[in-house]
Amino acid sequence: MPTEDTETSSGKTTRPETANRPSRKERLLNELVFLRSALLSSFAVLAVIAVLVVAVRDLTRAPVVLEEIGVTEALSKQGYSGLVTSNMLWDAIEDIRTFTGDRKKNVRIQTASRQLDVVEPGSGLSLQRITRVLRSLFNLPQTRIAGEFVCLASACTHDEMALRIRIFSGDGTRIITDGPMDGRTMEDYFHDTALRLLEQEIDPLVAARYFYFNKSENWQADTTRISTELLLKRGKNAEEAATLLGRVAMDEQEYDKAIARSEEAIWIGDDVRSQQRFWSRSGENHEAIRAQSLLLQGQALSEKGFILGDTEMQEQALDVLAEAGTLAPDYGFIRTAQARTLEDLGDYDAAVELHQAAAKMDKLDPYAWGELGRALLAADKSIEAEESFEVARNLAPDDLFLVHYYATDQSLDEALAGAKLWVNDAPDNPQAWDLWLDILDEKWFSGDDNLCAVPNGSVAELLTVASEIAPFETLENVDFYVQERCGLSQ
Repeated sequence: MPTEDTETSSGKTTRPETANRPSRKERLLNELVFLRSALLSSFAVLAVIAVLVVAVRDLTRAPVVLEEIGVTEALSKQGYSGLVTSNMLWDAIEDIRTFTGDRKKNVRIQTASRQLDVVEPGSGLSLQRITRVLRSLFNLPQTRIAGEFVCLASACTHDEMALRIRIFSGDGTRIITDGPMDGRTMEDYFHDTALRLLEQEIDPLVAARYFYFNKSENWQADTTRISTELLLKRGKNAEEAATLLGRVAMDEQEYDKAIARSEEAIWIGDDVRSQQRFWSRSGENHEAIRAQSLLLQGQALSEKGFILGDTEMQEQALDVLAEAGTLAPDYGFIRTAQARTLEDLGDYDAAVELHQAAAKMDKLDPYAWGELGRALLAADKSIEAEESFEVARNLAPDDLFLVHYYATDQSLDEALAGAKLWVNDAPDNPQAWDLWLDILDEKWFSGDDNLCAVPNGSVAELLTVASEIAPFETLENVDFYVQERCGLSQ
């Protein structure tokens, strides 16, 4: 039936539904309230999702948490606190990892003060509580490291203090220590403690790589021991451990052993990976690890082929290195290894191109620029070579071996003669002796047959000169070197 109109005081008529309809202002306010509620709800949902993502990420990356370290009264008076000492230990661990080129994403180390935590004010629910509940639920224990400095004698002098480290993990609780400070600075003491922690708990492979790259006393024994243990455990680091053992063999010019180790590394890596569940592989960089195994094999084949004059073996090395380069396209040293092989085969133009690619990838590596310079010299491009040498010297002005030999157009014999003159002019300068040792090392790696000859070999000459004019500490270093390289002694 028809709708009745309503008469207003002004005499106009309005339909009933129009009279009850909200005004434009009221509709706008209602829409703004709805939009505000929707935005707040979205933010709340996103916050919950973000917390869950961070919690899951925390679970999968297996963080190692460093708690505050208790300090003695003497250390406290010197300005050290629990927070400062835990940060010093963290700094030492990270310095070692950086030195070894460790780029693992699955091992995260942080101090307790740097842990991200989000607390909901009303309920008191926090991110760390959620993470702890999830760890308990899924049986994922977290490694936490605490400790304190203790006095070993009543006087509690600097040398009579020691740091006791307590490790809480899924395997229980352990205590380790690097003994009394005994003349070491705080920085040196934390460095030694960090290295022990890495070896015994956090990441033994990083410790093995540190011993290998640092070349300190007994580095071969320490590298071999840790790598063999990792290899026998057949864990996630087994392939890298086998490759590291191959590197030790390469340094001894045991090329067949290095090739066998690289083949073993590839086989073990495939075997270990096939036994892993797919979700446990997400944090690994399998291709980069495999590229290192292939790089070792390619270098060993190249150097053995060069010594034997076997061009087919060198061509095989290039194929292996090309495969490694495909797996790790941003790793410049693989290009360097390819270029060195091409130089041995006489293809200098192709070698220069690869050295240029390596320098482009590793722009801040002085030795990449030094290698490019030496390749340019071999290709009769002396002006371009000097430009590359200048970049190398500017990047590492304190690297005497690079500045005085590697980034120059000198031969090894010319550089050795210069080092001898420097030693005779400044026998108390340890840098002069270090340069002499570095150049002898280069001759040793190049396979100099007369290096260890007696009585007229280069090492015998070094020992004779050092016995006459070297300071006591330098003489000890020289004696250690000649025993290690040639089995000679004073």
